[in-house]
Amino acid sequence: MSTGYHQDVSAVGRISYRLRRIQGEGGLGQVWLAQDDELRRDVAIKVIRPEGRHFPENNERFLREVRITGLLQHPNIIPIYHAGKDENSGDVFYAMPFVAGRSLAQVISECYADGKQPTPTEFLHLVNIFVDVCDAVGYAHSRRILHRDLKPDNIMVGEFGEVMVLDWGLAKLLDEDDDASSWISTASNVVVSRETSVIGSPSYMAPEQAGQTDLIDERSDVFGLGAILYTILTGEQPRVPRQMEMARQLYERVRNHPIPKVSEVNPKAPPALAAISAKATAHDIDERYEDCNLLIQDISRWMAGEPVEVYKEPWRLRLKRWLLRHRLLTSSIAGAAVLFALAAGVLMTYSWSVSKMVEHEIVAQVQRQAALQANTIQDRVLRREADASYLAQLPTIQKLIAARKANNDADEKKLTQSLASLFTTFLRANTAYGQIVLATPDSQGEYIVNASQNESDSWRVESSTNGTIDNINIRSAIRDASFFDPEEFRFFEVGIVDDGKRAVSLMLGVAVRDNETGEPFGALLLRTDYRYLFRFQSDTPNTDEVICLSNRWGQYLIQARSITGEIDHPMAPLSIQNEYPKIAGFFSSNQKSPQELFVDEGDNPRVFVCRRIPFPLGDTQENLVLVVTRSLRDAWNRSVWSNNWVVLVTIVMIITSLAVILVLMRALLRDRLMPTS
Repeated sequence: MSTGYHQDVSAVGRISYRLRRIQGEGGLGQVWLAQDDELRRDVAIKVIRPEGRHFPENNERFLREVRITGLLQHPNIIPIYHAGKDENSGDVFYAMPFVAGRSLAQVISECYADGKQPTPTEFLHLVNIFVDVCDAVGYAHSRRILHRDLKPDNIMVGEFGEVMVLDWGLAKLLDEDDDASSWISTASNVVVSRETSVIGSPSYMAPEQAGQTDLIDERSDVFGLGAILYTILTGEQPRVPRQMEMARQLYERVRNHPIPKVSEVNPKAPPALAAISAKATAHDIDERYEDCNLLIQDISRWMAGEPVEVYKEPWRLRLKRWLLRHRLLTSSIAGAAVLFALAAGVLMTYSWSVSKMVEHEIVAQVQRQAALQANTIQDRVLRREADASYLAQLPTIQKLIAARKANNDADEKKLTQSLASLFTTFLRANTAYGQIVLATPDSQGEYIVNASQNESDSWRVESSTNGTIDNINIRSAIRDASFFDPEEFRFFEVGIVDDGKRAVSLMLGVAVRDNETGEPFGALLLRTDYRYLFRFQSDTPNTDEVICLSNRWGQYLIQARSITGEIDHPMAPLSIQNEYPKIAGFFSSNQKSPQELFVDEGDNPRVFVCRRIPFPLGDTQENLVLVVTRSLRDAWNRSVWSNNWVVLVTIVMIITSLAVILVLMRALLRDRLMPTS
């Protein structure tokens, strides 16, 4: 080791220490971890840094530190085991206990790491450490010694709860003149400057330490303690050196600018402790605590839950404290509150049970209606698929395919007319269907057979052969459906039927294949609309029940109301969520649950059952959304709060409670005028 010391350091008599490694460095000294060969224990050895051993003022300051530290005997001040000179180099050193742990700065940094706040346990631990530091500094003041460099880096927290105030290198005996004209301590070094009189660490020093050292007294250390409390409350230094800031500028800021308020840095800090820190770090030395004892008293009051002298508590805390002091009155108030709560609880429970019973029945009715409508829709989808399959497999179609392959135009024409007649008969017998189209995918909108109901008279069916389809959506549906797998069915939305109902027109597509070869021939489309998938049948007529069917985005397809019994497609709003915002989450949910129950307890209370119904639409498996909703006003109307006598009793109980509160507030105000016991 190039330290200027031999591996073995011996001193006065037979006491010797074996150096192991450098534990830390400051502006003036180095601290080594060493072994006491005589007692076989770990110790800390402090020596002057090699580059500073040749300056007399450094040796003088080091000896002064040894002498002052040796005068202090306190559990929270590091004691000196031994001081002496190295036999070989003649350099001075002193030995002290080795405390394994971390600096208070490290402990605070860990508590505020990653932007978090200390837990209550961590915070109370920090405050207890601070109290120990205040005790140590107060003891030093009783011995007429000032530390003058108090900061979290100079406080060691041991692994077993030890708290030690370290580095008394800038300490001063109040009864002696200060022989160090300027000592500036930072987190990593100590610098000597003769340009001005500055003593301490800029981030934590009192204003008078930056140029008015003749004013330094116990209150300067109080400032340092308040600055440490500031860091405990905020996790930040009171003053942060700015980039490219010169020493003169930094000292000017220390002298002329107060440190920021705790609440500006950490609004979550306890306001009473923030007030204590502000008092201790007052820019004007005369505004601070006179000594450490007064500071400790306020901290102790806060820890005991008592009022702090420098902080005016809000009325809620004063009321809480008053109640604790007047336990008899508090018990009486609590008893009255319990009786009121019991009486109100009985009324509320009864009312709640009645309204809930009715509400549960309404919910059950809505759920039954949702299940009925869902089953109806699914059954009718299966029925339409069966009808489409029946039509696509008509023997006449297979004969038509064979005639086409044989280029037999006469048979093809005859079979086409026969199909038109069959389709016409089918549409007259099944008014739920509006059109049947048979076409091949390679045509430019040309169909083989097209039969459709008359829009004004469903009994009149018109059919044609070998014509052209203008609807682009139907053309696209023919192309897609022609290549479906066997037993595959899909619905296609092809437009709006504006017959006063604005029903969405659907085409159910199924592939038509050559049974001999299995090759695709074309497609058969069977037109219907959502109205015919839906059958309104309410088990609660004359109620405000609404049944809606929408697509997966919540756009209305159909709507029915039990009062009118009509099924319609509402013109506005076009979205269910606009009319019923309560169920908007069902349409945006990522979980896509098959059914959810919603209860809106607003001005117009309603219950909603939303249910997804699988529906083969286009080239994907879509979901229709069935919404059944009903008003819950029946449940409210049957609750006890609709009874006038219940309302009257409740009003009387509320007035009585208010009277008790007024008496309590009057007593509280009277108590504030009396001296605190």
